[in-house]
Amino acid sequence: MHIGFHLTPFFSPAERSPTQIIDEVVQVVHAASGMGYAWVSAPQHWLSHPTAWPQPYPLLARLAPIGYNAPQDVRVTSAIAQPGRSGREHRDTRPHHAWAS
Repeated sequence: MHIGFHLTPFFSPAERSPTQIIDEVVQVVHAASGMGYAWVSAPQHWLSHPTAWPQPYPLLARLAPIGYNAPQDVRVTSAIAQPGRSGREHRDTRPHHAWAS
C-alpha cells in the first residue's frame, strides 16, 4: 500500500506570508520523505481567499529534488482535475524511480 497526503492543510492559516508557507511545505516534505510516505500532491485553485495557495508546478519543481533524493523516493504530483479526463488514459506506468526524470 502506498500512502501519501495532499498539501492543502499546510497552506493555512492565512496570516503567514507565501514565503513562509512554501518554507514550511518544504520542511513537511523533508519530514515525510524520512517517514516512508510514497507521495505528496499539490492542489491548484484560482480563488482561495483568504489563504495563499502557491501555483502547483513551481511548487512541485521545488519539491521534486527532495522526493527524488529521499531514502525512499517520494512522488510529487499535482491534484489538478481536467474536465472530461479520467486520468486513466494518462497513467504513468514507469517504475517510481523514473518519475523525477
